[in-house]
Amino acid sequence: MNISSKNRKNPLFTAALSLALILLLAAAPELTAVTAHAGSRSVSSLTASPKAAGAQKAGATGSTLSTFSAKSSLKITDVSRPKTLIRGRVYNVRGTVSSNYRIKKVTVSILNAKNKVVSSHTVRPNTYRYNLAAIDNYILFNLARTGKNYYRITAKDEKKTVTKKWSFTVTSASSSGQSSSGSNNYLGYAAYTGINYRKQTGDSRRIAALDKARRMATVKWKCAVTFPAWFNSEGYYSKVTATDGTVSTKFLKGKTYVGIPFSMVNHSYDDTAWANFAKSGYSLNQISAPYYSYTFKTTSKGSDCSYFVYLCMRAGGANVTYQTTYMMYDGRYYRKISKSSLKPGDILLTQDHVRLYAGRAGSKYAVFEAAGEGSKTRYKLFTKSQLSHYSAYRYKKW
Repeated sequence: MNISSKNRKNPLFTAALSLALILLLAAAPELTAVTAHAGSRSVSSLTASPKAAGAQKAGATGSTLSTFSAKSSLKITDVSRPKTLIRGRVYNVRGTVSSNYRIKKVTVSILNAKNKVVSSHTVRPNTYRYNLAAIDNYILFNLARTGKNYYRITAKDEKKTVTKKWSFTVTSASSSGQSSSGSNNYLGYAAYTGINYRKQTGDSRRIAALDKARRMATVKWKCAVTFPAWFNSEGYYSKVTATDGTVSTKFLKGKTYVGIPFSMVNHSYDDTAWANFAKSGYSLNQISAPYYSYTFKTTSKGSDCSYFVYLCMRAGGANVTYQTTYMMYDGRYYRKISKSSLKPGDILLTQDHVRLYAGRAGSKYAVFEAAGEGSKTRYKLFTKSQLSHYSAYRYKKW
């Protein structure tokens, strides 16, 4: 539109142009940002998303921005929730939080009849969508007492907060396969007898990652119910060793174990989540299930090699998302190095397995890992020849 110099100086024209802009905004409330100069030669384009608005602000120079925020679409959907639950039973957290703004905080809680917290966990996703299943390990329905209880989910984005709350009833415990006492099943941490990796690196990030690995490899617990060890890809059950030396293809009720069970069914358990689960007095059905198309049941909760390394790297402050061993080769987070350059906190990788390097123990390599062989997380020494088919990789920002 060509506006003559005479019209630009006309106060009636300027007022009309301003009114037209106001009417335009009123007709499109979902538009996010408008940059306009009444009486200038240009009017900036309108952006329809808060995500795009941030980019527009970042690229704007020499102009004044007036920001009109879109309404938040924050919502909590597809939530699975119990109506009645047998005391001591675990219930899976499922659902989705989504918004057109970044989700800043999600809190899931179990409350008793007096609205006091029984179990709760908070995450800060900083994403536009969050899967509530990721918080499942930390929400202990089994701690809810007999009678009325509440299940509450609160989500907060950059603009508003949404809370949903439901009541459910807990009935007296069933005796079918249920451990009578879960509170004594978590035994703390076993003594660590491996190398002192702190003497081989002064990097606090690497030390934090290895400290996490050490805790995951030394968490100590008593088995509440007999359940199968990992059914591996070769078609047989792995053997697992209890602290008293008992070797079996099953985790045996009453025996004590060190390390988190190996599982690729639900592999997201760290030492804290496993400790909480060990306390729960779980049943056989809650800890065993078939893996993919296998007909044989195997351990259904625990940690696998790639998730183990992911949790350790995150503990060290690495800005990584979860990747399978195959995906770790893509160069997004890790770069290949020579084995002679290995430092504690680097990884040893094949397409099928990954280990966290802890340092040298004489001529041997010390690692932390979640291993199908042995069916749990562990610390172990390997010779150079045993690791000949592994490549060394390092997180790019370390």
